Amino acid sequence: MVFFVRGQLKWAIAHPAVTCALPATTNPDHMSENIGALRGLLPDDAMRARMVRYVETIPNFERVNDMPWYPGESFHGLVQLRT
Repeated sequence: MVFFVRGQLKWAIAHPAVTCALPATTNPDHMSENIGALRGLLPDDAMRARMVRYVETIPNFERVNDMPWYPGESFHGLVQLRT
């Protein structure tokens, strides 16, 4: 899963219209995964197209716009770091 997350972040920041990505998390492990996207090359246009074709094969992908951002979880008000 780690490489999938890194790949998706790389896909987003490789888009010519994106000048800055601000991934948010309260989980230190997720932060490490996000930082991992800084390593290595960004995907070129051909690789980005292959990534899109792959993601479109994921079951229920066509419903992604109808799903909550975090299935099974909801946040009321501000999300705060747990201490």
